[in-house]
Amino acid sequence: MPLATANLSALPVTQEGDGFEELYRQHAPRLYALATRMAGSREQGEDLLQEIFLQAFRKRSSFKGEAALGTWLYRIAINHCLDFVRSRQARMTRLTDALDASDAFQPSTRPDSPTAAGPLSSSTMSKDSITRKWRGCSASPKVRRNRRCSRRA
Repeated sequence: MPLATANLSALPVTQEGDGFEELYRQHAPRLYALATRMAGSREQGEDLLQEIFLQAFRKRSSFKGEAALGTWLYRIAINHCLDFVRSRQARMTRLTDALDASDAFQPSTRPDSPTAAGPLSSSTMSKDSITRKWRGCSASPKVRRNRRCSRRA
């Protein structure tokens, strides 16, 4: 009986020669591609693929044959991957909420540092001196280039 129309609950549970191995070989590449895309890495995709087939094995009695076997497996894979993504997002939300808490670590700066004093306070350079400094930096390469060109000529 082909696996596309087989009753999964009738598949043998033994480790040797079972039809589940053929099922795995037939559908693993497509499900692995899905799991890798959803997980974002090959390693997590491999873990998800293993969990997907384990879940399919556990739920094999629920396969009614109304849809193709590949469709049933793909639906299991989609649901499992979505659960994975949701749990990852929930973990990230918990982590970012912990970082955003008021008692979270706040980096300290020295009182005399420019960031602690403000962008342009009296202890830092004036706006005019900063402008002159940057104009000088931008002009220096041009002057060097002109000197190189004049030496070659």
